[in-house]
Amino acid sequence: MINGIPVSLKGENGAIEKPVFATARKCPALLGKLKDITKADTAETVAARRARDAEARIGSCTAEELDAVAVEAEGKALAAQAASVAVMDAVHEFLLAGFAGAGYTPEQAEYYTSLIGPERLQELKAKCLLGSGVVDFSPAGA
Repeated sequence: MINGIPVSLKGENGAIEKPVFATARKCPALLGKLKDITKADTAETVAARRARDAEARIGSCTAEELDAVAVEAEGKALAAQAASVAVMDAVHEFLLAGFAGAGYTPEQAEYYTSLIGPERLQELKAKCLLGSGVVDFSPAGA
C-alpha cells in the first residue's frame, strides 16, 4: 500500500472501514481521470442544453413538423441520458483508479468504490489533489 488519504466508509456489513485513496502526486493517472470527468461533464451540459432546445421546439412547431421535431427531441434526450451515464462512468473510473493506485486489488477497489456516492466526489477530489487530509464518509462524519 502507498501513502494516501484515509477514507472512512460504512461497509456493507455496517462496520466502519478505513481504506486509503491515492493522491495525485503518488498516482498521476488520477489527473487524467479528473480530466475525463471534466470532459464528460461538459459534454453532458451541452447534450442537456440541446435536449431542452429540441423539446422547446415541440411547442412552437406546426402540425406537419411535429413528427420530425418529436423524433429529433427524442434523439437529443437519449443523447443527454447517454452523456449523464458517461459522467457517472468517468467518476467510477476515477474512484477505481484511486483505490487501485493505493495498492488495492481490482475487487477491493470495486468494493470501496461502491461505498462512495457521487455526491461526495468534490471533497475526495480536493483532498486527492491537495495530497493530504482525511475524508470521513461514515454516518458519524456525515
